[in-house]
Amino acid sequence: MHTTTELELDDFPELPEPTMLMLPTGESIYACRALVRDSWLQWLDVLPPDKEDWAELTEEAVHGIQELARGLHQLHRNLPNYKQCNESPFTVSRWWDPTDDEGWQEGLFCLFKMEGQTAESLISALPRKTTLKLTPRSTHWVEATLLLVH
Repeated sequence: MHTTTELELDDFPELPEPTMLMLPTGESIYACRALVRDSWLQWLDVLPPDKEDWAELTEEAVHGIQELARGLHQLHRNLPNYKQCNESPFTVSRWWDPTDDEGWQEGLFCLFKMEGQTAESLISALPRKTTLKLTPRSTHWVEATLLLVH
């Protein structure tokens, strides 16, 4: 039986403290938490790089973000390689931006791409009943818009 010594534990790299996010409800969560259950999308995908902007998050924006994430997760589940993922296939360029007055502060838009997918393949994979509108922005990048907030 192998026992771990203190010397062996010292060989492990120091892990950074997890980043926390305070939601408008007062709930404190890990920023690496999934936006919706079983999704690869995390709060870190949504949040702008400047942590000072995180305090501008509103309950309406949280609702919009989570509804859009549900639609994106539903889209991801429609793709043939959904169950084979070992890491997030999403690359998010922009989602929630409290400094923008073009609607980005509401969390209802997301500019993203998915590994192994083109914009055209993502659009064709949209479920028949969806709350999303996908607009191609390049060969791989797509802008998702939430059409209906429940």
